Formats: sequence, C-alpha cells, structure tokens
Amino acid sequence: MGAFILDYTDTAVIIPCYNEAVTIGKVVDDFRRELPGATVYVYDNNSTDGTSRIAMEHGATVRLECLGQSDCC
Repeated sequence: MGAFILDYTDTAVIIPCYNEAVTIGKVVDDFRRELPGATVYVYDNNSTDGTSRIAMEHGATVRLECLGQSDCC
C-alpha cells in the first residue's frame, strides 16, 4: 500500500507573537512541515526585533496587530 498523505489546504494556523525573532522561523517551519498545504498566519503585535520579516522569509502570511498600543499600525 502507498503512503497516505493528508491535505491541509483548508487549514489555517494562527500564531500570535511579540518579539519572537529568535524562535518564529522554526515555529513556522515546523507547522509547514507537519501540516503541508496549510496557510500559516503570524499576527505580530508591533514587534521591534524583526519577527515579521523572519516569519515572511519562512513562508508565513504576516498580519500586524497593535493591541494596547495607540501609536502603531
């Protein structure tokens, strides 16, 4: 029998984050590996350490959030 491959194209992964540059790349990579075809969204709450850029470089769709902050977005 052949290997059974699951299709996750109708799945969304939502990752909220703030200043997670050290780990966000691995987190996005892990979800993309474990759920092939899923859309990975990173909701960045105005990080100052490059989190958004790194998440995009690893294939995530990035959305900017500014919860509790009046001077952003």
